Formats: sequence, structure tokens, C-alpha cells
Amino acid sequence: MMQIFKMQTTETVNGAIDTDIVNSLRNAVGDRRYQEIAEDAVFLLAERLGHLDKAMGAGDFANCYRHAVSIAGIASQIGMLRVGQIAQHVMECAKAEDMVALHAVIGRLNRVTELSLSSVFDDGV
Repeated sequence: MMQIFKMQTTETVNGAIDTDIVNSLRNAVGDRRYQEIAEDAVFLLAERLGHLDKAMGAGDFANCYRHAVSIAGIASQIGMLRVGQIAQHVMECAKAEDMVALHAVIGRLNRVTELSLSSVFDDGV
């Protein structure tokens, strides 16, 4: 008889946001423009994550890699360090053409991105 186990996945974003980058950007452009930049980044990240999921579903490792590069760049611009690091792990999985690892790492990328974005907007970093 087969048993199914539900895994609890808990992610934290402690240290995932580089407050120096956020504060430098905010000081350079002002609060209002910073908010616009952050909102644009949210849109772009959501779009790229959607493209990444589609590429993974199609088994398109080259496009998975390409979208992960884009996600890492966007994340680094707004201080989301952990998101950038996990996007690099996605690149490694895509390069190795390891679909099992790719599924797991993209799932983690989605969770951490959501938590990081909440942290940026809710905590006002």
C-alpha cells in the first residue's frame, strides 16, 4: 500500500533583502520613484516567473536558463539577494538539464520571491 506524505515547506526571508541596496536606491531616486521602480520589478518578476514555469513545463532548458538570468538581474537591482541566488541555482539545474531538480528549485524560487516581495512592501525595508 502506497503512502503519501505532505511536506511542510517553510521559507524565511531573514537576510534575503539587502537593505543597503534598497536604501541607496530610495535615497537616490526618492520614495515615490522607488515605489514605482519596485512595482515595475514586481510586474517583471511575475512575468518572468510565468515564462519560467511555461518553459519548464515544455522541457525547454535553454529558455529556463534565459528566464532565470533575467530574474536574477531584476532581483539584484532591488536588493532581493536570496531570489537572485535561487535564480542562479535554477540556471545550474537548467544547464545540467536536470528536470527533477529544476522543478524543486523553481518551486522554491516562487515561494521565496513571494515572501521577499511581501517583505519589501509590507516592512517598508
